Amino acid sequence: MRSSADGMLKNESFWQSGPINKALSGFGAIAVMANLRSVVSDVRALLAESMAPAEWGWLRSHALAGRMVVVSRSLDLLDVGEAIATDNTEQVKNWLDAGLAMVADQAEIDRRDRQSGKAETIAAIVQPFVLVPELEGDR
Repeated sequence: MRSSADGMLKNESFWQSGPINKALSGFGAIAVMANLRSVVSDVRALLAESMAPAEWGWLRSHALAGRMVVVSRSLDLLDVGEAIATDNTEQVKNWLDAGLAMVADQAEIDRRDRQSGKAETIAAIVQPFVLVPELEGDR
C-alpha cells in the first residue's frame, strides 16, 4: 500500500516550513501532541461507528476492485483501520510484509464465495478500502 503521504514525509522543506513546524513554534510541542492524540482518538471513534456486520454479497465488488483488505484475526481491525486512515505507512507496510494484512486476491475471493451465505463478517470502511477479518480457520 503506497500512501500519498510518502513524498510529504520525506520532503525536508515540508518539515522546515510546513504546518507542523509552524504549529510547534506557535503552540509548543505538548499542545500539538495533545491535538494529534485527539485527532487519532476521533478517527478511531469514527471507525468504530462505521464497523457493522456485512454479507459477502455486499463486499464482493470491493474485493474484485482490489479495495478489500483482509486482516489477520491476531490484529484489531480498528488498529489497522486507524493506521490506514492516519497514513501510518510504516506500520501498514509491516503488517503487509508479515502477511497479517493483505489486499484480497482471487484465492480469497474464491474462499469467500464458497462461504457465502454461511456467515456474516464484520467490516470497517476506510475509504477507499473495506477492511474485514480473515475467515475462521485461515491461520
